[in-house]
Amino acid sequence: MNRKVTRIINWFGITAGALILIIVVMTTIDRLGRTLLGGGMQASIEFCALMLGVLVFLALPYTETRGEHLRMTVVYDRLPTKLRAYVDTFMYLIYAGTLMILVYSSALLAFERQAKGESTWAGAMLLPVWPARFVIAFGATVFFILIILRLVEATKLVIREQTGIKKKE
Repeated sequence: MNRKVTRIINWFGITAGALILIIVVMTTIDRLGRTLLGGGMQASIEFCALMLGVLVFLALPYTETRGEHLRMTVVYDRLPTKLRAYVDTFMYLIYAGTLMILVYSSALLAFERQAKGESTWAGAMLLPVWPARFVIAFGATVFFILIILRLVEATKLVIREQTGIKKKE
């Protein structure tokens, strides 16, 4: 895989992990504040909701590179190698098409919401929402690029299986 893409994806994984930690700490502090002091952190719920959306789209490519997405392997593992190559190619093709729609719509929405200055009231504070939409669109774009790379690899495998050519080491 491309080194630049791998570096970006690894950075996404680290950032997603940091966001999980921040969400846990903020939620804990908010809950303790509400229980012990009668009031929690201002805007913590809204901020955590925004971070959760960003977290998901940063974690998706990282999870894919590590091969940790859920798969139904009951049937797949029993398929012959040649058929697996076809199934993988078809799966990545569907995946790429779906992600292409997601990338387009999330980028379009991010630009529309930036133009409108989208924000939400969190207590007495106005919290901008549109920057998170750009991070989501960027994460979806990197995920799309990763899936395209996987589609190319799967297609090469189908071609090798068809022609009987062995992979170069």
